[in-house]
Amino acid sequence: MINPRIFAFLAIVGFFIFLAFGGNIIFPKKEVKVEEEPAAIIIIENITTILVTPTPDGHIYFASEYQNGTRLLKRPYSFIRYNALYRADMKVTTIVYDYKFFDKLHWFNPAQYKYQEMLPANQDSKFCIIFIYIFMDDVVGDDTRMWAFNRSYFAVYDGTNVIENVPYPYQLRFKELEETSNFNGDSYIQAFKQTRVYNENEYAVKTAGEMSEETYYLRGGRSNAIDGYMIYEIPKTKTAEDLTVLANFASFGNANWRFIF
Repeated sequence: MINPRIFAFLAIVGFFIFLAFGGNIIFPKKEVKVEEEPAAIIIIENITTILVTPTPDGHIYFASEYQNGTRLLKRPYSFIRYNALYRADMKVTTIVYDYKFFDKLHWFNPAQYKYQEMLPANQDSKFCIIFIYIFMDDVVGDDTRMWAFNRSYFAVYDGTNVIENVPYPYQLRFKELEETSNFNGDSYIQAFKQTRVYNENEYAVKTAGEMSEETYYLRGGRSNAIDGYMIYEIPKTKTAEDLTVLANFASFGNANWRFIF
């Protein structure tokens, strides 16, 4: 006979062996799911600053949108008139700020009191109108002035051809632009370098003294800014992505504005 103490010892040992190797079959372990933390997303933003070096004047210049002279609409092109009128340095700023396309325009004929249609000279063309704003700082309040750039100093490049503006009687009112605001939004737009003025003369009774006056020079201060539109005829197939406004400021450099980058 087996000693009861030995039997009890063997039974206890056998029970623990059963739990170790076979207990999971009868008493399965409860699985505990450990959710893994999502891997951290590291966003690396590479900002490359190109230094234009060496520079003859000893300064460090940064590469920018303007490096090749090109800028987006509403971005300024400025130059300094050093010692203007032997008084102060004046900054002149030009901004091409908007454009519009039209297949045809309508000008107001006051004699017949109605609008008359104006079509492009080429049936495969459409009208492209650009809006330009030019002003000269006048910090010290001196009556400084400079000759205003002619309309011929601006052109539109369509990727193939350089197109000059369409000459027309600049006092004409176009229906499509009568309610278009200028750059500051404080009045209606007029033809580039044209200013609507009022004067007492022999025509005042019929015209209420309203007349269009050519602006030949730019005076200091934003209240004397030149703000107006110019008209171009471009191929109908051209879109805003194709077009660039070119500007020649003589000894003050050149600039161009892309309609869309």
